[in-house]
Amino acid sequence: MKEIKQFTFLGKVNNNNIYIGNISGVKNLNSVYLTELIENSQFYKLDKILFIMDADYGENNESGFTRMEKSITDIIKKIQEIKNIKTAYFISPNNRDDGMIENLLIEAMKCKKIKEYIKEEVVPKIRKMEDCEITKFSESKSIFMMIAATQSPMKGNAQFFYNRLL
Repeated sequence: MKEIKQFTFLGKVNNNNIYIGNISGVKNLNSVYLTELIENSQFYKLDKILFIMDADYGENNESGFTRMEKSITDIIKKIQEIKNIKTAYFISPNNRDDGMIENLLIEAMKCKKIKEYIKEEVVPKIRKMEDCEITKFSESKSIFMMIAATQSPMKGNAQFFYNRLL
């Protein structure tokens, strides 16, 4: 099977071709994405789609999880109208609460004292800084990046640490 646009072939598991696609957030899980997906001839060779997304922030009094679940189920309904295909989803960090993959990575990291120090000492001080023009503060991403910088400063990104955990 050729590469599917926006998807990367990861390999075979139990004789299934596994692809991963990064759509860069819920704002891109929309009709444009769906159109690109179904207009690709390779789409019709797929037999399963698993959506793995972060529930990183709420909006309009909806939790991040609720907002993400609604977006995914809306797209799944539209996909099912076009092709009867198995679909499922997992919303990080635990298919229930708000959060993101960084929450899982933080918990998987072994440096407990550093994690506690950053969570209990550094983050609260950052939140109190009024003159630093902090606009959107993602606590999970910030904690992860600070821990990652102590472990391997030149490779402080989620993908590097995720690959090392596998």
